[in-house]
Amino acid sequence: MHNRKSNFSADIGESRRLTWYAALFNEETRIQELDAQGQQVRYTEVLRPGCFSGSLAQRTNVTANLDHDDNYKFAETSNNTLMLQEDAKGLFATCWLLDNDLGNQIIADVMSGKLDGASFRFLPIDTNTNNGLVERKAVVLKDVCLTANPAYAGTINSPMVRTKDKTRFLQTKLRLAKIKLQMLYNNKY
Repeated sequence: MHNRKSNFSADIGESRRLTWYAALFNEETRIQELDAQGQQVRYTEVLRPGCFSGSLAQRTNVTANLDHDDNYKFAETSNNTLMLQEDAKGLFATCWLLDNDLGNQIIADVMSGKLDGASFRFLPIDTNTNNGLVERKAVVLKDVCLTANPAYAGTINSPMVRTKDKTRFLQTKLRLAKIKLQMLYNNKY
């Protein structure tokens, strides 16, 4: 089973709807993880468009949680509280957060920037390796999550920050600040 993390642009609507991208296509990602024998391995990986389509078509249950911990599950596909969809950009996720302690904490943490990343867990099904690049062409999706410890967009354990990711992060912070101001304004009047 593999986990991947990325920065994300989350949006919370007035109806407590959370939207984000759990994975991005065609972004080469430097991976560092333990293999089956416990040895450290490093390689470059890329998710190809369509890699989630078979898994989504099978309608197996996928959970949305915090840091891959189902003790903090906030939505799932089996009860239609989580919607997942592939588009040209990647794996789009959306759910409505319940008006409970966990839902309220998620909203507060996303708005404050404490939760500023996303991750997904998967099992590889169809993989090609070409010139050191591992291409994921089909995977079985297990979960999507929000995390406070993201790598930069589309990667895990990367030592660099790209300018476009910093811009995307700042745009997200600005959108969230506007949402927070609107919520404050609506509660005041």
